[in-house]
Amino acid sequence: MANYFQVFEMEKNSPADSIKQESALTLFYVYDPCEPNYTWALGRAELSGVLTSFAFFITWLCGRLMLKRVLETEQYRTPITMPERRDNSPFPTKSPLDWIKQCLDSLLIVVVCSTIHHACLTYPTQFVDELSVIQAQLSYVFCFSNLSKKEWTFVAICVALGLFHGVFPGAVIFYLFYYIGDYTIQLCKEYPELFSKGVIILTTNIFAIVVGVLDYFLCPKLEFLKLHSLAHISLAIYCFFGAMLSLEVKLKRINQKKEPTDQSFSADQVRLRIWKESQKNL
Repeated sequence: MANYFQVFEMEKNSPADSIKQESALTLFYVYDPCEPNYTWALGRAELSGVLTSFAFFITWLCGRLMLKRVLETEQYRTPITMPERRDNSPFPTKSPLDWIKQCLDSLLIVVVCSTIHHACLTYPTQFVDELSVIQAQLSYVFCFSNLSKKEWTFVAICVALGLFHGVFPGAVIFYLFYYIGDYTIQLCKEYPELFSKGVIILTTNIFAIVVGVLDYFLCPKLEFLKLHSLAHISLAIYCFFGAMLSLEVKLKRINQKKEPTDQSFSADQVRLRIWKESQKNL
């Protein structure tokens, strides 16, 4: 057993130490030399990365339990399952419940791909791991909005170039982090009572980006902090509160449709209604 799972001591001139100097066309290399690596099934593995990948499974499980509680509430049981029409969406007839399920279920793909990548540490598995993150981010984007044609072109080009180097899908991931963060701010302006959840989402987002950058540029000085694993945990929290925020916004919009008031109309619409009522009394 010791032959298959033991601490792997990095050699000074090993491929992992020269990762940043390798050609962009290199297809196989150890992705993250900053984390403690282990020999595992005649290869190298990042144990902390493997274990913390399951943080996304915990997020999925908690989110599903949250949806179950909502479905047990008589007020929302029917409206949350009714299809909603969205002209700007690639899936225009999904119900609010299906949208949140899609966001949560996309995390299961992240769990599988992240676990495989950190258990193998090769470029192909890294590329698949990045694609799983992108599909999860797009699930959150589609929950409320959609990308423009220019943004879709950018995503397609970077994913294609990702066959040669991981920096290109990484650029898409960073951009979608920005996109989701900006939309979160808009939702918090529309619903100020959700401000606290918005703060958690933005904070964990920024924290994950910062530790990811530190992990890459300050290797090996900060190896003992296991920064990539901290990014996993931070992003799992980010995804959970993102799903909660998405669900609460959809429930609030359901309430607005069920209970229309004069406050839901513009000032001109209110004046027009008053004028029409006055004409009826003449």
